[in-house]
Amino acid sequence: MSGNGARQDASKEASQAPYRFTCLNNRAKREFAVLLDDAALREKLKMLQQQPRNALKAHKTKGKLQGYWECHLEADLLMLYEIDDTKREIIVIRIGMHKDIFG
Repeated sequence: MSGNGARQDASKEASQAPYRFTCLNNRAKREFAVLLDDAALREKLKMLQQQPRNALKAHKTKGKLQGYWECHLEADLLMLYEIDDTKREIIVIRIGMHKDIFG
């Protein structure tokens, strides 16, 4: 989305209850647990819970991982995820360096 529609969606997202994180599998759970040890990363996760489509340079992926979302937690630390608006969940698929996730 672009322009005014994206701003309206971001505003609507921010005014609702935050999304909660769930993990697709045990690997994602282990990767996510490591993030919780870092206060700065916890703050970034809170931002993502408020606006999973706009915070932290979030964008849809392309290529073999098309259909997922990706955001930058640090310069080369990415989180790959899906968004379930009905359940207000961010489903963590993978967390890692760009080369590890995208090859």
